[in-house]
Amino acid sequence: MKSVFHRFTRQQLYDLVWESPITSVAKELGVSDVAVAKACRKAEIPIPPRGYWAKLHAGKQVIRGQLGYRGLGKSDEISIGNYYFASPRDWDADLPPPPSYSESPAEVFERARVMVKGVSFPKTLSNPHREIDAVLKEDEARRAELLKTPYYWKKPVFDTPEDKRRLKILNAIFTVMTKVGEKPFLNCRDQISAGVIVGEMRIAIEFETLHQKKRPIPPEKLPKTKPQLKLTITHYGSDPEFQTCWADSNESQLEEHIEQISANLLIAGEMNYRSQVQHSYDWMVERKAEHEKKKREEQERRERERLEQIRKLKKQRRRQLLVDVMSWRRADEIRSFVAAVKARPDLKSCTEAIEKLDHWAAWALAEADQMDPMKREISKLTDWCFPVF
Repeated sequence: MKSVFHRFTRQQLYDLVWESPITSVAKELGVSDVAVAKACRKAEIPIPPRGYWAKLHAGKQVIRGQLGYRGLGKSDEISIGNYYFASPRDWDADLPPPPSYSESPAEVFERARVMVKGVSFPKTLSNPHREIDAVLKEDEARRAELLKTPYYWKKPVFDTPEDKRRLKILNAIFTVMTKVGEKPFLNCRDQISAGVIVGEMRIAIEFETLHQKKRPIPPEKLPKTKPQLKLTITHYGSDPEFQTCWADSNESQLEEHIEQISANLLIAGEMNYRSQVQHSYDWMVERKAEHEKKKREEQERRERERLEQIRKLKKQRRRQLLVDVMSWRRADEIRSFVAAVKARPDLKSCTEAIEKLDHWAAWALAEADQMDPMKREISKLTDWCFPVF
């Protein structure tokens, strides 16, 4: 089967697989039906169930699956085939319309809040998420190694009460995000990086310890309080329309905002995706403008060359015209000169001189005829004046 590559929106692929069987769609696209079905599953596009087309052709009542909302943070573009065989973009063609969405930001915010509302999550590390569990087991292995070798260079990563608290907060967030179908990540190899992959967008979660102002009170009289933490999620743009930062305060702690943080992680994934799509569209607009500018400059260059060629040809025509006029006059002058020489009275008495004069006159008149433009064919005289551009 020939390697091909196709791009569709979710709506376009949905229309294709509900207008004809997947096997027919795959044959028309030059791909396998497995590839089409896999692309539909990935994009959460419903496909006709087994027996749907037989019932439809038999005139029985069938129910067409409805295309739901695109997953938050997921692309609306679906690729089928080998990207290596994708055709380069034709910058002479019209650009697609600017990106638009069926859901407004307010509707996205509400959908995210509904998705996480009421989702239970652990408040301790007794039932850790798999990502948290892997980190805890790794820290236990490091502690055991430290007991054997005090100078073991790999120290536990989450060993202080503050670190344990961060893990508890991440454990709660990760549990909620996993239950709503997203993929958390926690990497502690080179440096700690935590976050959630929402759809196709990687949203990082960062913690920061807030340093309290020192008070002129003896340390033994200071109240024993937890270190204050600040949690931030990554986002594109300088002024997001949703909350991206939470901090401990006298009124509340981070643990009380797990549901809101989880909802805003989903929102960040969708908003980051929209920012990325808009950035890509703006890039296409710039590239097309550059292409149009280069194309316009090339046309202007060709037009300048054409006009310069015309100018040179006009100059050449004028020069040739003057040469032809001069040659015509000189030919007439030669003929007149030959006639004047033959009319000399002293030639009547010298037979030998007359014979030589006849040879000379024949040669001179032949030169005049060769020089005279009036002796040429009309086409040879005028055709060079009418070039084709």
